[in-house]
Amino acid sequence: MNKFTNLLIKRTASSLKGGDFRELFRKNYIPITQFEKVLLSVTSCVEGLKNPTDSNSVACITELTSNRALRKLQILMNSTPDGRRIIKNRPLIDSSKYSIKDLMAFPDDSLGRRYGEFLTTYNLEIDRAPVRYVNSEDLAYVLTRFRQVSLNDYK
Repeated sequence: MNKFTNLLIKRTASSLKGGDFRELFRKNYIPITQFEKVLLSVTSCVEGLKNPTDSNSVACITELTSNRALRKLQILMNSTPDGRRIIKNRPLIDSSKYSIKDLMAFPDDSLGRRYGEFLTTYNLEIDRAPVRYVNSEDLAYVLTRFRQVSLNDYK
């Protein structure tokens, strides 16, 4: 990864207690100009093509190019009572609240249990990369939630 990309894509794990998403958003959001957005997109695409396992490049491209999809996902979430509750309460699944052992204690057919099994199977950590370049707090939460639960759908 080149120096420019390294500067813009720093790994910062969420160490917030209580999972307050507003605080998480304010801590991690990096405002960028349109020029920086284009430059970062191109750089991340090149890095991603050179190394497809580079999750930072993939995460960056997702944040820079998914505004329309995030809006549609937000509308979809708001179309159900559970989705509206999730959007309103903004729960987070992260290491400040749960350990993998905690997740494995949930019932077999629950999101928590399936997520714990997924993390264990693939030797992953609970915390996902924070959203940095989505300038809407609401859409940043939608992407955060997607990152937390979408990997679980591949089981």
